[in-house]
Amino acid sequence: MVDPSEAAPAWEIFLGRLARIAARACRCPVSVVTLVDASGRHQLAACAGVEPGPEGFPMTFAGQVLAGGQLLARQMDGDVSLSLAGQPEATPVRFAAGLPIRDRHDRPVGTLCLFDTRPRTLSGEERFSLHDLAHLLAERLEERQGLLKAEAETAVLRAFYEDVLNELPVEVEVFDPAGRYVWANRAVAPEERLARMIGKTPLEYGRAFGLDDALYRQRHEWIMQVVETGEMGSVDETVLMPDGTVRHMLHVATPVRDAQGHVHAVIGYRIDQSEARRYQQELIAAKEQAEALSRLKSALLANMNHEVRTPLTSIIGFADILQQRTSGENREFAELIRKNGRRLMDTLNAVLDMAQLESGTMKLRPSFFELNAFLLEVAAGYRQDVERQGLWFRLELPDIPVHLFQDYMALQRALSHLLANAAKFTSQGGVTLRSRAETGHVCIEIEDTGIGMQPAFLEQVFEAFRQESDGIGRHFDGMGLGLTITRSLLALMGGTIAVESEKGTGSCFRIHLPYQMPGQWVQLDRLEVVSAPHGDGAVPVRERLHEDQAGR
Repeated sequence: MVDPSEAAPAWEIFLGRLARIAARACRCPVSVVTLVDASGRHQLAACAGVEPGPEGFPMTFAGQVLAGGQLLARQMDGDVSLSLAGQPEATPVRFAAGLPIRDRHDRPVGTLCLFDTRPRTLSGEERFSLHDLAHLLAERLEERQGLLKAEAETAVLRAFYEDVLNELPVEVEVFDPAGRYVWANRAVAPEERLARMIGKTPLEYGRAFGLDDALYRQRHEWIMQVVETGEMGSVDETVLMPDGTVRHMLHVATPVRDAQGHVHAVIGYRIDQSEARRYQQELIAAKEQAEALSRLKSALLANMNHEVRTPLTSIIGFADILQQRTSGENREFAELIRKNGRRLMDTLNAVLDMAQLESGTMKLRPSFFELNAFLLEVAAGYRQDVERQGLWFRLELPDIPVHLFQDYMALQRALSHLLANAAKFTSQGGVTLRSRAETGHVCIEIEDTGIGMQPAFLEQVFEAFRQESDGIGRHFDGMGLGLTITRSLLALMGGTIAVESEKGTGSCFRIHLPYQMPGQWVQLDRLEVVSAPHGDGAVPVRERLHEDQAGR
């Protein structure tokens, strides 16, 4: 059902034309079209040959036709009159006929009625014409209802999207092919200006409100360029605001094409990039400052390596000589110099190693070496210090040689940190260094009978500058970098480290290291295994690995 008040003029013209066609087709001077509106009211929609009016006999008869639900033809006795168009006096009605109009659901939605001033009947052809016209009107009514529904839905959707676009903190504009504003959201201009800018070009709008002529001329020319080229474009704008501040805007325009490929609209939006540019400038400044600090750090580390390590090496060396050649109080002084010099050298080496590891500049140099001989050499450097403290030192190695392709010096530094810690935190008992070959890797353990660690601290033990006892009241020296450096060095070599510890009992650090560094592939041309009796069975006692000469 349709509300005639919502009908467009074209729809009213169609109804009037239909009424005139019905009157001519059925040779009647008067025809009337009635419709049921959306609220269920039965109203006059169009008429021909009679002055229109909302009440009277035509509407009464149309109501009877609508109630009857079928064609109604009736001879009248002349007691009802109609004011025919062009006649000054009313004329008695002698014949009335009407047909209900039904939609596709067979619901009555209106009537098509005929009135004559002479007695008569409807011929078969006239009845057919009346049914044909009623069917045509029903089809047009359904189309109209669909159109009105679609327009209502479109209006709701348009209002929704306009509300959404109005809430955006971005200026959004729509232009026609002539560069005139069709629509703009509230971010573009104050509310009172929006209505006045529609239909104007940016240049006309700018001049109407006394705005920057050059800026708005540039905007208009740029929009027209997008229309002509049919390509999306963008332009940076520098806008002087009324408060004197300068804003940097990015203006983007996108052409919208119709079905034939012609540009029929341009959608533009402007984004305020002032804050982004400020952040970018701050990032550039911060980057330059960081690079300057990095250069300063590199220069400082280079100076530390040359200006501190070189004289410190001499001090430690001469302290060793003095300790050997003197006695009594002078020997104690020499020992104190040597001990604190070694401590300072260890701190310097830790700082330099940590700096290289953090910057990713530490380069490993893998080579072949035999693990047992390597561990013997490492143990020799710490056995004397451990035994000087009244502790025992044990070295447990496999009966067979184990060959590695790893960085000799990096592994030596990693084990040095672990052995130094073991000696430092052990006052009774001793330190054990052991190794064994396992599938795909070797296992190296450093175990002590020292003070151990609380379970809660084990999760932080490999973090930089972490010590279980810290602050000015701590009991042991050091910076807390040794274990961090050890884990990083082992990771570079493809290894891992884990720790088991019990407070008051001691600690055991366990290293798993692959036979070769990650990314290194060494072709071997021969693997020779010699077995000899050992206990109840035969175990390998010698492996000889020969590197492929062609791969060297």
